[in-house]
Amino acid sequence: RVGDITTVANNRIEDRLAIFEEIYQNLNMGYSIENLEYVSMCLWHLLASFRYINQFREIKNTANRNIVQQAIVYMRDHVHEKLSLEELCGEMKYSSSQFSMLFTRTTGHSPMDYFNQLKVQRACQYLDLTNLKIKEISFMLGFRDQFYFSKVFKKYMEMTPVDYKKRADIEWVFFRILIKIKKKLYICAVLYMKLGFVFETISSEVII
Repeated sequence: RVGDITTVANNRIEDRLAIFEEIYQNLNMGYSIENLEYVSMCLWHLLASFRYINQFREIKNTANRNIVQQAIVYMRDHVHEKLSLEELCGEMKYSSSQFSMLFTRTTGHSPMDYFNQLKVQRACQYLDLTNLKIKEISFMLGFRDQFYFSKVFKKYMEMTPVDYKKRADIEWVFFRILIKIKKKLYICAVLYMKLGFVFETISSEVII
């Protein structure tokens, strides 16, 4: 039985409608490569909100988070800063030993290991979506130097930032090619339907 999603307090229906409106308005602006790429990404976000509904709803549920979830939110909000374990525990009002044990037991990672993973995740976003240099990204994320940043990045991604950037650039080229192909197929489909309609109209007139 399909449940009524409107009965859940944190269903975020308004957010889904906003994403859909974003898609609709951008399509109304035309079918340029940039618009189609943006719409495609928005559509994946919309689909993910249904496929991973718990994660989607959890974003607006900050008030009910336990201490580990609060800590993760704090890490995420301070991902561009240098943050020590002592500073984090001070914010959470826990001792270092007690908090580390609780966090590790819940997530499977130590607090600082998890924080570094968030930094690497954000670094990947910058490498994928911006033209920032690796040195700039490392300083933006609070690393003391580019070489240490590369070492941490490779620990989690099993490749250097340079190699990741090269792979991301190649994938982006293929993505743009795929968008162009889809655009051409869409245009062909529209022309086919229009020609079919014209042919049917002419045929009916000839028969009459």
